[in-house]
Amino acid sequence: MRDEPHRKPMDPADLRTLTAAAGGPDRIEGFCGLTPTGSAPGQTGPPPGTKSKKATRR
Repeated sequence: MRDEPHRKPMDPADLRTLTAAAGGPDRIEGFCGLTPTGSAPGQTGPPPGTKSKKATRR
């Protein structure tokens, strides 16, 4: 995803916000639900041990 030549660069302020929310620049892809380059297929989704909002509603 990073190497798409036609994609518009992200605003620096938005990138800082995203980096903080993800817990660091190396965690952005996982935070966004993307498979990092070089990872095995099928490893997308929330980190292990987290619950979705649907699972916690009653």
